[in-house]
Amino acid sequence: MKTFSVILFLSALFTISINAQDIAVLTDQQATVSLKQEKQFDEKAAFIPNVEVRASFNGSLLDLAQFFEDHLIYPGIGRANLIEGIVLVEFTVAADGSIENAKVVRGLGQGLGFDEEALRLVNMMPKWTPAQQGTRTVATKLRIPIAFVL
Repeated sequence: MKTFSVILFLSALFTISINAQDIAVLTDQQATVSLKQEKQFDEKAAFIPNVEVRASFNGSLLDLAQFFEDHLIYPGIGRANLIEGIVLVEFTVAADGSIENAKVVRGLGQGLGFDEEALRLVNMMPKWTPAQQGTRTVATKLRIPIAFVL
């Protein structure tokens, strides 16, 4: 059941929205970059919100699901109280593919361990294939749901 839940969420990463007015899962922030802004782009300090080629996990969505299943540690207080839910984490895929600036956008509450575990999982992910704008790799922000299901 755990594998099915993780795969179900990950197979729909690019199409499911948690709450349309708040966020869309794994889509870049809605904005446009003018040619003038692109010419002044600092590759190390900024990210481009709309990119030609999005950042992607190295491997398939099943590989990402397997990574989460292999590394997820269900919080003890959550297991004892039969708590389940989804934590939405936003992070930056840097121009070198590393994961940076992970933060919980919508969590299950501080002190339960779910938000902290979701951040730990995202921060330990291997490097991704970075986004591309033209011929250069660029940083971009993504959001991913982490499902906690008993």
